[in-house]
Amino acid sequence: MNSVFQFQQYYCPKVEYFMRADEDSVLDVSRFRYWLDEEINTIGKILNDMAIFGYVIRKNFAFSKNKVDRSDLRKWEYIHGSSYMSSTAVKAILEEAKNHFYSNFNDIFYTGFIAEAAGITIIDTKKHFGIANLLTVPECDKSGRPFLFCISNVNDESEAKLGGFDKAFEDLKSLKCPK
Repeated sequence: MNSVFQFQQYYCPKVEYFMRADEDSVLDVSRFRYWLDEEINTIGKILNDMAIFGYVIRKNFAFSKNKVDRSDLRKWEYIHGSSYMSSTAVKAILEEAKNHFYSNFNDIFYTGFIAEAAGITIIDTKKHFGIANLLTVPECDKSGRPFLFCISNVNDESEAKLGGFDKAFEDLKSLKCPK
């Protein structure tokens, strides 16, 4: 994850926001853009662009400044899978990460422990960022627009099948709200 953050800062330093998507994710770009304008960017601005949006998970892990300390477990909130954040948050994560011993639990380390240490708020937006194949009855806004725009861990069922990602993308894109 560090290399993706460095890439963004080096090659796209003027980009205001950053979407990190795992290799097993599908994204409905039109719906994503709608919800950025309608909701997410406004919340980010309220938090001075020090926010990460995604599917929040709580797990027991322990970190200290110099090592992973397994005797002092605590619940860490972190973003699992794809996430959306400002370039400001990416820069803060990279700066703060220099002060800590690296852990190979990427999501927990960067979007949990380091984000907290850098003063970044993580915002649970499960309604927008789904995990696996959650394409049952979608959660929708008052006007009948689905909230869900990204699904991570699609590979559970789709990757093994020929054209699986295409099908997962079409399923996401064709979500309809009940009337």
